[in-house]
Amino acid sequence: MPDMFSQPDCSLTELQRSTHDAVEQALVSSRRQYVFGVGTLTLCSFVGFLMFGLGASISLFQHGQGFPLFARQAPEDFDRGSLNQRHVEQQAQEYERERLLHAAPESVPAVEPPAVIDAPALEEPPVSVPVPEEIVPVPSAETGATVPESMEEVIPVPVEDAPPSVPSPEVSEPSPDDVMIPEEPEVPENPVPVEEVPAPEVPVSLPSAPAVSLPPGEIGVFFTQTSVKNDHYLLETLDRLGTLTGSALIFNVKAGKVFFHSAAPIAGDLDLITPVYDLPAVIRQARERGVTTIGRFVSLKDPNLAQALPETQIRHPKTGRSVGNVWVDGSNPQVLTHNEQILRELVRAGIDEINLDYIRYPTEYAQASIGLTGKEKADHIEAFLTMARRVIDEEGGHTKLGISTYAILGWNFPVNFEPLGQDIARFAPLVDVISPMAYPATFAAGSYYNPQKHPRSRMYYLVYRTLTGYAELLGDQAYKLRPWIQGYGITQKNLQDEIDAVFDSGSCGFTIWNASNEYGTFMKMLPELKRPEHCGK
Repeated sequence: MPDMFSQPDCSLTELQRSTHDAVEQALVSSRRQYVFGVGTLTLCSFVGFLMFGLGASISLFQHGQGFPLFARQAPEDFDRGSLNQRHVEQQAQEYERERLLHAAPESVPAVEPPAVIDAPALEEPPVSVPVPEEIVPVPSAETGATVPESMEEVIPVPVEDAPPSVPSPEVSEPSPDDVMIPEEPEVPENPVPVEEVPAPEVPVSLPSAPAVSLPPGEIGVFFTQTSVKNDHYLLETLDRLGTLTGSALIFNVKAGKVFFHSAAPIAGDLDLITPVYDLPAVIRQARERGVTTIGRFVSLKDPNLAQALPETQIRHPKTGRSVGNVWVDGSNPQVLTHNEQILRELVRAGIDEINLDYIRYPTEYAQASIGLTGKEKADHIEAFLTMARRVIDEEGGHTKLGISTYAILGWNFPVNFEPLGQDIARFAPLVDVISPMAYPATFAAGSYYNPQKHPRSRMYYLVYRTLTGYAELLGDQAYKLRPWIQGYGITQKNLQDEIDAVFDSGSCGFTIWNASNEYGTFMKMLPELKRPEHCGK
């Protein structure tokens, strides 16, 4: 007789075996049907992720951004213009920040009469570069450019004039690709307030720059503080410049922060000193090679000081309301004392020249909110220039004083003077060098230059006409002209045309602006560069 428990055990065993066989069969058939499914899906996902990351990193790299997982951060002096010229052109138009650092006034086609246009509200971005500044901005409705908050735009109107009497070989107009990446001063997160410092006494009679017999003949290039810190690049550039008599190196000494070792009291109290290089060593190395040292000193666009000491900001004369925390009032006692302390150290260090940049009023704010006429703005700017002149004279007068100004003032002074306050004829006796920022890329395409009417190329004519216009305004002070010219987005022919325009206009020197500090084109031309006979030896 069979065991009463054996039959159920057998049934359970068979059931388990049948279930196991069924599951195994299903898994086997599933694996055979989708033998590559899981691996393929994983592989495709991984490849897709890599492609997305690579594409994103390239896009961000071209747009000047960093993507830490895939893209290596580009160096400060990397020129991305060759990677994406279309983006560069759009960015240069939208870019009021540097910069530019340093661009010439952008102009628009002639309009009769000059118009004043209110632009949409949007705060100015950086700023960049730094760089000498430039561009009287144009309304976004016409250019598509980003326009700062409540900006009251002034449209420059060109003055029709006869072509200058210079040789006019037919040359096809170049089409330079312009890129400008201005650098922006750092702003302290927790500025340290200081007590108000009384302003230095300003003499009633304005000091004048010492008379010189020849135009400033320096020919030089611009360096950021980062490039000065790069010993190898600095010495290599100085060695090359040293082969040309009267060469110069222009470099940042102050742009919000002070870039050399300084004992200036207010800058120290506000933590605005960030030593990047050894100033006496740079001056010594340049002097050993016969290279003139020029310190670029960003003057009135000073967000660090404006935010640390709000009372230094530009304010409406009647309401007392600040127009913003980026620009400072050039006649404010604390502004004068702060900058005097830094300037005095530069002069004592033996620097050959100080170039005051951003020595103007802002254009990104509605003029009604500033509440000053052009003449009143010039009064405030003149207080700053008078202080700088006095400091140099008190320290022996061996350092030259220069200013960087808008190129468009040489085309239509009355219209463009009002928002800027740069009365160049009035300021000329106080300074040794006047440097219009004559960058053809900042003039609107299709305006100001007519190849059927004007001589040579667009690059030539815009520089030439800027300088001759300045010469008419300055009269017997015109010998002080030494322009900035465009060193970015150019060919060797473009640069040669600019240099010819400088010499043909009667000037003997120029400085080249390139925010990326790339001067390969100029260095190729350097061995053959000669000044004209009217400049002397």
